Amino acid sequence: TAYSQARMLIVYIPAERPKGARRGLFGGGNKKTNESVSSDRVAIESLLSGKVAKAAHKRARKNGEETGSFVVWGAKAGSSEATSIMKRLKLVPTSSKGGKRPILGVVYPANVNSKEILSSRNIVPKLLAQHHCNPPPDAESMASWMNTLRKRHAKQYKIMQDAAKEIQMYKERIEGYKESVKSDTERKEKEAKEKAELKAKAEAEAKRKEEIEARRQELKESLPEDEKRGDNIKKIALRFGDGRSGQRGFSADQPLSVLFNWVDAIFEIEREIVILTTMNGKQTFSWDDENSNEITLEEAGLGKMTAFRVTIKKDEEDAAAENDKESSS
Repeated sequence: TAYSQARMLIVYIPAERPKGARRGLFGGGNKKTNESVSSDRVAIESLLSGKVAKAAHKRARKNGEETGSFVVWGAKAGSSEATSIMKRLKLVPTSSKGGKRPILGVVYPANVNSKEILSSRNIVPKLLAQHHCNPPPDAESMASWMNTLRKRHAKQYKIMQDAAKEIQMYKERIEGYKESVKSDTERKEKEAKEKAELKAKAEAEAKRKEEIEARRQELKESLPEDEKRGDNIKKIALRFGDGRSGQRGFSADQPLSVLFNWVDAIFEIEREIVILTTMNGKQTFSWDDENSNEITLEEAGLGKMTAFRVTIKKDEEDAAAENDKESSS
């Protein structure tokens, strides 16, 4: 629109309604009608000419925005749009010896200051000039008329351009505020989600620890007595990476899993992540071995005195990853 582009509005309303195809584009009829149609033809050809288009797209002010200076708007003669715009702008119908002439006017689309223009309710168009159209201007005359009006109303152009800048900045502020609100909302939602996840994770971990502690108590109560003497005894020693150690005697017919229960119950390392490796490195056992709960200490091939190095799976995985890293480098 002219308002949003900071341009003046050229309003054109032909003198006669266009007729049917049988009478041609501009119709036909009596002498007066033909004169009106001829005037319409001249005005329309001028508006569609390259000279007028060049004048319309010319910068409104020397140091102003490159948005052009005029926009053309038209309506059919006698239409509701034509009647409404004539009444609103107080356009005066003209005639020559009883014959109608086209209406051609230039409108300032916003007769307000740059602050008032921020509110669409304050937009009040104002008629700046109306061409007599006697005769209707040819392309050169119309372009000259437009150039004169552009220079005469430089102040109005400046007001519209300043207002357009303010509107753009206002829109940017609104968009910035919306983006800020959206970003803040997303941040709060993300924080709430993370908080909920942490809470759920903490609750799950607390529940797991409770279950582990309950299981650990059961394991302590179910551990076989520390066997001190006998021919069918296996003395097992443990060495931990943190310097701790342990020693206990078990009957040779006890399942291998009893060693993992011992580590879990007494040394508080979950049996599922425990790895037992003989000091000479020849034998390694873990809880998830298929036969860990099936074979006995005797069947596992343990001697009367066996010492194990105790590690956990995480340490083993970290060490393996470090070795792979060193190998690749």
